[in-house]
Parts: sequence; structure tokens; C-alpha cells
Amino acid sequence: LSFSMDSHALNGVRLDAVLEDARVFGPADRILGSHSDPDFLYYSFGLQIGFFEMHIVEFRFVMDPDSRSSSWDRRFKPAVLEFNEPGGARNILSRDTHEDSLIELFGPPFETGPVVDDRVHTFIVGGNSIDTYHVQESGRLVEVTLALSVDPAESPNGNHNAV
Repeated sequence: LSFSMDSHALNGVRLDAVLEDARVFGPADRILGSHSDPDFLYYSFGLQIGFFEMHIVEFRFVMDPDSRSSSWDRRFKPAVLEFNEPGGARNILSRDTHEDSLIELFGPPFETGPVVDDRVHTFIVGGNSIDTYHVQESGRLVEVTLALSVDPAESPNGNHNAV
């Protein structure tokens, strides 16, 4: 799977695209949620696509399924994600990626905190909100969530809510 930072697209499918555009990934292995707000799970890619009002709002990658508490998440194969930067640089993210590498890549996190047993960093980069989940003790990457974001400096109320 390949995510373009400047076009906000995974394998050519943009965040904010309509549900039908997700067909490029083939039939989902499982669909959770409601008709207008489903989540499509693709076990062989380690990918979950979240929808709101029939538009893609997030891509979620499970890098280390064995570390997840949900039995649905443990069915995924480990995701590997290529990040393509606007300047052409490519970076591969996998369960072997350490949080220090992501801080070097994306800069200081906008915020950091614990979520259940994980340490989570939120990065706001080029209109992308990137949440990275790490094993507390080792810093190993276990999950990534990508969504659109408003730059906190450009937001009228100073928040970084997804649009």
C-alpha cells in the first residue's frame, strides 16, 4: 500500500472520496457499522477504511495484529505502508519501525499520550493527521491511522479537528 502525502491518497484513493472509490481494493473481507458509516476491513492488506456519510474519513493500518486486543484486528496480516513525500522521498512503515524514526520523519508530534496500552503520537503534516501507536516499552510501531486535518495554526479556534 502506498500513501501520497500531497494528494492524501492511498493507492490513488483520496481521503474524502466516495465509498464506491474503495472498490479499487476489491471486496472487503468484513464490513462493520451502519449502511452510511461502514468500516471496510481488508485482512490481507492489514487495512481498515472508515467512512462517514458514505465518504472515506480514515485509513487505518494494523502493523502488528498480535498486539491488538480485538479478535477482528488479530485476523489482519501485518500492514506495510509506503509514505511518499511531496519531494519524492519514500519511507516504508512496518512493525519494525521505531517511534524515533517517525519523529525524525514527521517532526515533533502535535500531541502524545497513552491510549489503552499504547503510546500514541499525533502528527499534523501537510493537511494530514497521522496517529501512530507504539508499544510503550519498546517504541515499536503497531498501528497507524491517517485522516485529513486542519493545520492548528490555520484553524480559527486553534483546534486540529479533521475536516
